[in-house]
Amino acid sequence: MQKKYILIFLFLLLISNLFSQECFEYHQNHCFPKKSKFVYKENSSSVSFKFASGEMREIPFVFLLGKDYRITLCADEVFDNIIKIVIVNEEGKEIYNNSLHDFNLNLEFSSRKTQNVTIEVFAPDPNIGISDTVAFEGCIGVFIEEMISVKTGF
Repeated sequence: MQKKYILIFLFLLLISNLFSQECFEYHQNHCFPKKSKFVYKENSSSVSFKFASGEMREIPFVFLLGKDYRITLCADEVFDNIIKIVIVNEEGKEIYNNSLHDFNLNLEFSSRKTQNVTIEVFAPDPNIGISDTVAFEGCIGVFIEEMISVKTGF
């Protein structure tokens, strides 16, 4: 009898691993940055996660002086492109929040200094119905690109 429960447990563990792996490279196949005259290359910190509604994930990152960055978010349709990204510096100060910019999923900027940051990614809260809460889950990708800043001026 115990063997049966062990086999069921192992089967469920295998299934949950397969579902979490479906998001593994989601950002590489679904995040398409806006066209630009500049040539960025992918940063190895680009990542994808399986999110349930209301969840948050943190990505530690270092912005380097003299580099430009482009961050593109992409998500399964269940999230309706309402993905929140907040960038917080090492002092805990919020330096960017896309919810203040109509949940913009594309961010392009130059780093003014080298600094450690945390990129916080939030899936939208569950939809609240008349009598219950409808939760959902899907993939969210964070595609981070970088390039050496273009020198301008005289």
